[in-house]
Amino acid sequence: MRLKKIIALCLTALFLCLAPGCASNVEEDLQVPKQVSDYEVGGETPKKGGTLRLALAGAGSLNPILAENEHTMQVLNLVYDSLFCRDANEALVPVLCSQYSVSADGLTYEFTIRDGIGFHNGDTLSAQDVEATIYMILSSESLYKSKLSAISTCSSSGNTLYITLHNPVVNFPALLDFPVLSEEDISVYDSLTYVPNGTGRYKVQSYKKSKELYLSVNENYFRNFSPYIENIAVYLLKDAGAAVTMLENMQIDVLSSHVINLHAYTPKRNLSSVEHTSGRFTFVGINNQKQALLSAKTRQVLSMALDRREILSGSTVPYGTAAEIPVPDQSFWNSGTTSMEKPDIQRVKTMLSEDGWTDSDANGVPEKEVYGEQVMLAPGILVNSENPTRLKIAEQVKTFWNAAGIPAYVAVVPYEEYQSRIASGEYDVFIGSVSLSENYDVSFLLKTNANPLGVSSEVIDRTLNTLAISNQEAYKQAQFYELCNALRSEMPLVGLFFENDVIVFDSRVKGNIKPSGSDMFYSIDQWFLSE
Repeated sequence: MRLKKIIALCLTALFLCLAPGCASNVEEDLQVPKQVSDYEVGGETPKKGGTLRLALAGAGSLNPILAENEHTMQVLNLVYDSLFCRDANEALVPVLCSQYSVSADGLTYEFTIRDGIGFHNGDTLSAQDVEATIYMILSSESLYKSKLSAISTCSSSGNTLYITLHNPVVNFPALLDFPVLSEEDISVYDSLTYVPNGTGRYKVQSYKKSKELYLSVNENYFRNFSPYIENIAVYLLKDAGAAVTMLENMQIDVLSSHVINLHAYTPKRNLSSVEHTSGRFTFVGINNQKQALLSAKTRQVLSMALDRREILSGSTVPYGTAAEIPVPDQSFWNSGTTSMEKPDIQRVKTMLSEDGWTDSDANGVPEKEVYGEQVMLAPGILVNSENPTRLKIAEQVKTFWNAAGIPAYVAVVPYEEYQSRIASGEYDVFIGSVSLSENYDVSFLLKTNANPLGVSSEVIDRTLNTLAISNQEAYKQAQFYELCNALRSEMPLVGLFFENDVIVFDSRVKGNIKPSGSDMFYSIDQWFLSE
């Protein structure tokens, strides 16, 4: 979905809010440039040939473990493989791992590494290489480090990798998308002197220090890989500005929104774009312990009264997808879809009445008796003053609820008070956001006695526990479906939208361009170049 622009929402430690000083300073009414259009697959016949031109901006090292930004990680993934990756629908795809098992307590994993896989320099991949890579990540400030924080010990024997966790983790293998280096290369930390050596789809054909990597197809790749694009030039640039200039001057073909500041960017020529869902989820947090909000039906009404498409459009988030729950609609793990219909106000009011809410004294505030006490449904929407985007969302939510006969109001407080009130449960609802990891583990938001929303649900707890000990993908999917259904039924929080990441590219790049969250080049074997 193409929308108006503003800097994407920042996240707090754990899951919450924008820290002071991080508020957007971008003009809120900037429109997405008309010259960047949604890409549509055409009927052009694919052809082999040509060189795809990419850029790494500000890369301090070509060792992917030490990559300093998401775009560098994604480009270097062309040279490296991981134990697992995700496809365009977020299903888990085994890569270097052929199978795995997990103990009954969810703490010990055994991963079998595929036989006969070679690094580009001719060395053979072993489980010891994976072990060494994991310990390198854990001992560095790698961007992959947080994904592996639950690991207690790691060891290897032959082609078997053993990992023990501090605590069970939902769908843990989905976090193992880090690039695997050879043990011999692990000690190479020295800036740009390291020449990337992976097991991936493309290999380094030549390297000009601080200037260019030239990649060609890995003819010994362990899977059938016959791309139309056989050569890739990767230019090593000083900063993001240089990369954008090269895109403008038709010197490179592709950049991601991790490099281009789409909020302030007006291209000088025709460009195409493709979106993919990120883990940045914005929602209305509900205090499930508040008497007025104890009923699941009441919480469902709060959700049904919202037009998420309009909220997303009005929020000035540049690219996003409406979402009712913290699992994207298009995900392999989601069992349903979010309604895009306008709210049915009459139905909302009927459901309020069915749940016992009446305005008996005609003062405009619904009331009902809860455990012998008369309570009112007039939720305060807590938001921190430093975040103008959240303020705007809060006003929109208030407007929709007021239209449905729910007299909400916006409570604006400083960040410190916002955080304190959520932690202590002194709120009705709040506007928050969370950066969800690749395994969609929402335990910290929803598990009994471990969440700030006061949620206590046997179904949610059971499914989260099951997801932490299962190694059957079909069974895990069924458990995620049960979790999604429970979230829609109990509505412990009201989802609004996921922000999307974007790749922007030259019109000569064609084909079935389907990035995934773990690999913007996931379908690169289906890309081709048109003159």
